[in-house]
Amino acid sequence: MKKLLAIVLALVLALCAVPALASELNWADFEPASANIPARFVTIDQVGLKMWVPDALYPVELSEEFDEAFIIAYYLTEDGTCGFYVQYKDVNGASLEEYAASLEAVGAKEVASMLVNGMPALSFDLPEDDVTGLAFATQQGYILQFTFFPLSDTDFAVTAGVMAASIDTAD
Repeated sequence: MKKLLAIVLALVLALCAVPALASELNWADFEPASANIPARFVTIDQVGLKMWVPDALYPVELSEEFDEAFIIAYYLTEDGTCGFYVQYKDVNGASLEEYAASLEAVGAKEVASMLVNGMPALSFDLPEDDVTGLAFATQQGYILQFTFFPLSDTDFAVTAGVMAASIDTAD
């Protein structure tokens, strides 16, 4: 956890210089500050995306329970207090705007359309579940959702923001 806090401190200092995060996230704005932070890019092969993940987060072996929930990637800190997962959600072809309305209906806050490295996305917080997330619509009519937790850990929320800014197509 100490490593994660050191990472967060460096990122907080870097974020002070990044303008207008509310409507657009671009990895180019975060990459210089992340260069000295122990991390790696991981590729989520099932969806052809990559993202920057601090070394303090470890992949969790996916069990049948995860498969049933359509979770395709899951990462946690060693102590299990912080992490994220990537999940397919069957929304019967709903658009991001329709998905936003369904999130608001279940208590989501700070729901906003945005661009992440040029890709349309939806950001949101679910305070009751203590998570923040980022959703993308797929061409197959699903939502691909990145869920970061806990939202109440403001240090990790900054790290989650940097990870979200790194989501891009795998080359």
